[in-house]
Amino acid sequence: MNLEYLRYFMVLGRLQHYSKAAEQLHISQPGLSHAITALEKTMGVPLFQKTGRGIVLSEYGEMLLPEAEKIVSRLDDCIHSFHHMKEGGGIIRISSVTPVASTLVAKLTQEFLRSNPNCDFTFSVGMSSEIYSALKEHRIDIGFCSKVMKDPEILYTSVHKQHMVVIVPEGHPLEQREAVRLVDTLAYPHVTFSWRSGLRSTIDHLFSPVRAQWNIVYEVEDADFILGLVANGFGITVMPEIPVTHLHAGVKILRLSEPNWESHFYILRRKEKYLLNSIEEYHRFFLQRSKELSK
Repeated sequence: MNLEYLRYFMVLGRLQHYSKAAEQLHISQPGLSHAITALEKTMGVPLFQKTGRGIVLSEYGEMLLPEAEKIVSRLDDCIHSFHHMKEGGGIIRISSVTPVASTLVAKLTQEFLRSNPNCDFTFSVGMSSEIYSALKEHRIDIGFCSKVMKDPEILYTSVHKQHMVVIVPEGHPLEQREAVRLVDTLAYPHVTFSWRSGLRSTIDHLFSPVRAQWNIVYEVEDADFILGLVANGFGITVMPEIPVTHLHAGVKILRLSEPNWESHFYILRRKEKYLLNSIEEYHRFFLQRSKELSK
């Protein structure tokens, strides 16, 4: 179906006069007649009927008119949205792992929004693997994660790094120390991230030289849950010094002195040749501002 013919039909259906409709559409009357005939052939029914010297909508035309208005309106909205996005506006869909979602991502996105008021955002949180899949399937535009999935179609860039810390419950034998070596933690049971979390591979790599002595008693995917288990005496943990570690009562945060280890968070996007301007601008802005904040 020629969608432009639907526009012609809508104008003719409202005016019910060929010469007036052709004039409004800036086309010839024979051209309008040809378009309506072609549309009637496509639909398989007459859309107009003659009444004396004029025309009126047929019963089929009466049925088609409101549906045509919906279709054309939806198409116009879609075209407008794409033009809007091409010019630097539109909605950017973001998904982030929890540790940086409420701090760095929220802070810099608000900064970007102040200087780009034509943009808007949708937000979600998830595991690193979920964010990667959503990006691959075009369900989001920008992701933030803690684990790199090797994929030539996805661009990962580190935007934030944090030192690893040891977290123990109040009253723990290690509590009075300011810094703890990794080997000092091996005498105690550990609560750590499950393999669903992107942070697990980083922590597993940290413990790899002493893997046989690492006594894992519980594995969960959420940092806040881990801290709750630690606070209630289920074990100790080693994790990045993310904001939530300073918000949880009943625990003590100790610096990991040996080895000196950092955890990275990444921004990721698809390596498409033609990205919407708004996505490119946001990605560029985030890289620049996160670099400035890290100095």
